[in-house]
Amino acid sequence: MRNLYKFSFLIFISLGAFAQSLPTASIVSASALRCTGLPVNLAAASNQSTGLTYVWAILPAKGYSALSATNGTNLSITFTANLTYTILLSVSDGTNTATTNTIFAVSKTPKAAFNASLNTAGFPTELVLTNFSGNAITSSWLFSDQSTASNSTDLVRAYNAPGNYSVTLVAGGLNGCNDTSRYDFEIPKSSSIILPNVFTPNNDDVNEVYRPFVVGISTLKARIYNRYGIIVCSWDRVNGFWDGYTTSGEPCSAGEYFIVVEALGFDGQSYKLKSYLTLAR
Repeated sequence: MRNLYKFSFLIFISLGAFAQSLPTASIVSASALRCTGLPVNLAAASNQSTGLTYVWAILPAKGYSALSATNGTNLSITFTANLTYTILLSVSDGTNTATTNTIFAVSKTPKAAFNASLNTAGFPTELVLTNFSGNAITSSWLFSDQSTASNSTDLVRAYNAPGNYSVTLVAGGLNGCNDTSRYDFEIPKSSSIILPNVFTPNNDDVNEVYRPFVVGISTLKARIYNRYGIIVCSWDRVNGFWDGYTTSGEPCSAGEYFIVVEALGFDGQSYKLKSYLTLAR
């Protein structure tokens, strides 16, 4: 009887040891997001560290590219389709095989895109932003000089000081699948005024008005005189211009005129400029 108990005990120990030697399989994900265009990194885990082979499978077998071999401990996948996938893993020690799987849905990543342009080369100026993002559910503008974001689709933003700036567009998608695009720009520090010497108000939509080219100008006064010293046009604003007509609305004759400009820049620079100009029809 004692020998029978001993034999049974040895069988129990042997079976227990055999059961403990069976491999296990589990999948560990290092990627929290499931988005198209972003790599998903997976790792195989088992109770054994040596002598194992691994086989990965992805269903459905479309809408992705595997960035690593499907027979290693790690798998990297980039999805191009927003489908629900099943990732299968088989772990084998040559005799016994353990299998597991994980299921997750892939969300479509939007494409952040926008056009940015400055109205003038210096300051003050306006930044015009036009959103061209695709597949976005939300849009958010982040400015380097502003702590709060703007959720407008398109917008115009004023800049009254020189410096280096940036704007970033965040195109929001489902489940945190976002995309960003950034634009860096510089607004020059110094002010300047250039007085053109000719304009052609002849209704051909080219060079129709006379306007000083200004950068960083805060105030400006302009007076235009004919050859007899009579004022034919004047304005007291930075973006003023002359359309080739008198103050009473009569078209001025072609010829030479004289302009006087007094201005002050945001940088403290003062200007008093005089120049001849030609009106050609």
